Amino acid sequence: MKTQISRDSHRPERRYSGVYQQMGRMITDADLNELAEIVKTRLDDALNDVIDSGSPKARGVRISKAGVGQPVQFTPGYVYADGVIGRVRARPEAEAPFDLADQADFPGAPAPPDNSFLVYVDI
Repeated sequence: MKTQISRDSHRPERRYSGVYQQMGRMITDADLNELAEIVKTRLDDALNDVIDSGSPKARGVRISKAGVGQPVQFTPGYVYADGVIGRVRARPEAEAPFDLADQADFPGAPAPPDNSFLVYVDI
């Protein structure tokens, strides 16, 4: 996604904990963007510390395979990879559970090998 910003002022090595408005000073997009990056980094780090990678218990994606030669089936839900959340969902016309090729954000997915149950998540 392309964007137009005046400058990218976020520098993680500075270890800033916030960006604060000074009375009488103009608010710039760089200040707001830096604050957003600080908050996002803190949230990502916290989620990585607590969750790391996997599927949450309550709203997690469910993956199943009926047997050899049967397609891998997904039930919509969420998955985490290194603390970053991803949503696995079906195309609007597909019903749950849905096949790998019926994912909304991965159209035309190649069929997995019959002897494998490895699932790759691109977040």
